[in-house]
Amino acid sequence: MINNRNGALLLAGGLLCGAISGCVPLADATLNEHLISWTSAEITGTHEITVTVHGGDPLCETTRVVSSEDGTVLRVAVIRGYPADAPDQCTLIATQEQLVISTTAPASTLTVEPMSAAEAGL
Repeated sequence: MINNRNGALLLAGGLLCGAISGCVPLADATLNEHLISWTSAEITGTHEITVTVHGGDPLCETTRVVSSEDGTVLRVAVIRGYPADAPDQCTLIATQEQLVISTTAPASTLTVEPMSAAEAGL
């Protein structure tokens, strides 16, 4: 187990401020979002590409994908964050997650490239 108490206290203070102002519902907040690399991108359907990423305890981190398609290029960003309501203790485990991206063009015609943090809105 990894003790996450110090991070939780800092997190709680920041969330309390946001919760008081009513900006972000506490349970839905994701903190410290950043780009992570994927280990593979595979065609898994006529209009579908699946990227694989490694992660940790799903109670302690979230993963989402952002993509944009332009001609023959599919730009992909995989974004990791930490839920505001994560437990104080996180189990040290390794996970593998497949994130499915639907495409407009046939997947076989696309080249997959990484998207920058700025393009992903980070």
